[in-house]
Amino acid sequence: MSTETYAIVFKGEIVEGFEAAAVQAQLAKLLKLDPAKAKALFSGKPIVLKKTADKAEAAKYGKALKKSALTSSFVLSKPRPCRTRCTRVSENRCAGISRR
Repeated sequence: MSTETYAIVFKGEIVEGFEAAAVQAQLAKLLKLDPAKAKALFSGKPIVLKKTADKAEAAKYGKALKKSALTSSFVLSKPRPCRTRCTRVSENRCAGISRR
């Protein structure tokens, strides 16, 4: 299977002209997080907030973040190829890799 996945990436950037505390509170409400966890998302490091196979859904999340005065992007990623030469896939895992 070669399904494409869109990752909604947030880098902790706020749209100019908005207060950081208010934006952090809005993000906590939007993502249903406690305020301390929402504040940790503003570290400046890229964080994947959501992954989806639907481009329209990714765009919807991006618009919701922008409406909350946050900048984000969505990145198209393709699944990594299997490292073994197996041909069967079970539960999105290569059949050649044993479970622990």
